[in-house]
Amino acid sequence: MCQNDSASVSMTHFIQHNPPRLLTMLIASVVIPVTLSLGLIGYLGIDWLENQTEQRMREDIELISRSLKEPLNQAIRTNQPELIQQSLNSAFAFGRIYGAHIYGRNGQLLAGSGAGVQRFSEQRGEALATLDATGDGYAALGSDPIHVYFMPLTTAGGRFAGLLQLTRHPDEFRDTLSTIRTTGAAMLGGIALLLALIVMLGHRFAIGAPLRRLERSMQSAGDHELGYRVTGSGPREIVNLSKGINTMLMQIESSRKLAAVGELSAGIAHQLGTPLSVLDGRAQQLLRRTDLDDHQRSSLEAMRAETRRIADIVQRLMAFARSMPLQPTLMRLSTAADHAIERMSHAPEAKNVTLHKHLIEGDPPIKIDGERLEEAICNLLLNAFQAAPNGNVYIATAKKAEGVTLRIEDDGPGISKEDQEKIFSPFFTRKPVGIGTGLGLAVAYGTLRAHGGRIRLIQGSLPGACFELWLPTNPARK
Repeated sequence: MCQNDSASVSMTHFIQHNPPRLLTMLIASVVIPVTLSLGLIGYLGIDWLENQTEQRMREDIELISRSLKEPLNQAIRTNQPELIQQSLNSAFAFGRIYGAHIYGRNGQLLAGSGAGVQRFSEQRGEALATLDATGDGYAALGSDPIHVYFMPLTTAGGRFAGLLQLTRHPDEFRDTLSTIRTTGAAMLGGIALLLALIVMLGHRFAIGAPLRRLERSMQSAGDHELGYRVTGSGPREIVNLSKGINTMLMQIESSRKLAAVGELSAGIAHQLGTPLSVLDGRAQQLLRRTDLDDHQRSSLEAMRAETRRIADIVQRLMAFARSMPLQPTLMRLSTAADHAIERMSHAPEAKNVTLHKHLIEGDPPIKIDGERLEEAICNLLLNAFQAAPNGNVYIATAKKAEGVTLRIEDDGPGISKEDQEKIFSPFFTRKPVGIGTGLGLAVAYGTLRAHGGRIRLIQGSLPGACFELWLPTNPARK
């Protein structure tokens, strides 16, 4: 048992590390089954043809015997040997009749011609013993290809007078079938070789060559780092595979860039945090003095405002850079959206914006880090408020296959096509200096990926931007 288990494990290990080639699998899964199917169909067809032909031969010999019965009965009744022989000779006009004989009550030969005089004595004896004056019989002599038909002949009183024996030999047809079988086997082998050749050529030019080009491109991608893009040509599946690989390379490249920027951001935020706190504290101390004039006090207030703005940027950098694990709890996406809406309702940017809320009830609780997800939703709402300062913003949740979605869209000017591929990159923004940091969407993107979800820009019902967040109901464990 141990040896068998060891052999099975070794075979499994060999197959895993030495998988069969695609061409081998095509031959095994296409050429061989097609060849075997054609062979089975041909065998069954020939077998059916042989059975049908034998049945037809049996029917023919029965018809011939019945056509001779009355003339022979009449000749026997009138005792005309010449007429008996003439009737027997007429049987050969039907073709493939090899013998026609008449035997008396005791088995003696009365008349006949052709093959079969000395043969079938046992079968004649059985026929004489079993056939009555109104019956007839057909005998196929085992594996012998000769067919014999026995028919009784009667006198004027209806008594048994003799036995008609017709012999038919189907060698010609069987030889033809044998030739067909041999030729069919040879043709089947030729078809198998032709199919194998067609599959090999088709694989080489339609599949193998594009796959080799794709393989070379992937090797080049590895040599030239992630900035290289593979080129795929040929069947649609290979082209789609190339696009998928390029998308994967872009995501990996983006993830690496985000990680590098995150490390840099974390360092900058850490270095700026303490000096900003000191600067803000000193400004507060100076503002407590009573001998300051209005200009000095205004300058200190402006200094504190700028300090707070820098501190806000530092906080965003920290949020973008932090790699702390999620702290998920069971929470509804609609609840997180409600909390984010409440937080943003007091923002100055929301003052003249009409917010339309369509949050479904009864959406399933999912495991999310509520604080970080609310922050991501707040960033999207803030972008929407800034894009449509006097317009409409819609936020809605919905159930989807294996997850829930949240959409935020506005009726602002939208995002240009040339910017759509850059919007999730850190520090990318089209807002005026001092208005945005370019980290809001990057933070939202990182948060959704950390949850096993996604965020994407889609076409909404409004002319502006529409962002869709999707979160899985059962996120994969990491």
